[in-house]
Amino acid sequence: MFAKYSAVLLSGGASIFLATALASTANAATLVLETRLTDGPNIGYQITLDDDFGGSGIRATIETASGLGDIAAVYFDVSRAFWGNLIFTEVSSEGADGRPDDFITAVNQSGNAGGFGGGLNMAGPGKSNFNVGLRVGNRTINDGDDFQAIVFDVTTQDTERELALTDFGAWGIRTFSVERNNGNRTGVSKSVARSPLS
Repeated sequence: MFAKYSAVLLSGGASIFLATALASTANAATLVLETRLTDGPNIGYQITLDDDFGGSGIRATIETASGLGDIAAVYFDVSRAFWGNLIFTEVSSEGADGRPDDFITAVNQSGNAGGFGGGLNMAGPGKSNFNVGLRVGNRTINDGDDFQAIVFDVTTQDTERELALTDFGAWGIRTFSVERNNGNRTGVSKSVARSPLS
């Protein structure tokens, strides 16, 4: 048996964690985080972490629930043993204007990833600093850089320990162009999801 956990975070800061047991013969699990704890427009996101995708490590899928918004940065906490030892591999992306697969443009895994400059920070929604940060695209919605969903694999250079879902804590998502206003894309959003396993 393994459990599929869903964490629904409400805009008022309260949290509800739901766990549903699923039958399986493998020691595998999927962690689904749905967040609406947001600074800015409350568009919602779903973060899916899968340790049974056919490879080593964890596959992360991040989607905007509204189908609108350009994901510009992703942050997360991970066990200290993996700081500086993670490898990120882009798998696929979905967007309104093209879908380039080389979407990770910068990585900070120093243990103190507070932002990438240019407003790509998480100040506001209850948690501003994370262990790891990924910049996604170039922060504009031009030339196919408009990401509503991204999928990437997280593996480790550590030969003595494998990544597990329990190694991951809170996640943060920084998004631009989250609203339509007179035919233009405007607005920004910062959202945080906290894992029930951490």
